[in-house]
Amino acid sequence: MIDRVKLAEDFGFSIDDINKLIEAFVKNAYSSLEDMKKAIANLDMTSISSAAHSIKGISGNLKQNHIFELASDIEQHAKTNQDNDYTELYHKLKQEIDAINE
Repeated sequence: MIDRVKLAEDFGFSIDDINKLIEAFVKNAYSSLEDMKKAIANLDMTSISSAAHSIKGISGNLKQNHIFELASDIEQHAKTNQDNDYTELYHKLKQEIDAINE
């Protein structure tokens, strides 16, 4: 869950602006998740890494550390072609993003 009031205070933005940022994050994150899902099905490590990198960037900006760390782990594992259960990692990441969208 995102503390919207704290973010607004930290950034000096209005709650409306924070809500717009979060809405944009969720929209972009779901798009990146869809890309990641396809990449996992194709075992395309470059695309898995790229999708994770996209999610990592904005989640860090929104101080969503758990999402940031999970996306970073996925990105690094894919970059080094580590054998992981990317489907499981994808579902964990999706759950975290779903929680923001509730």
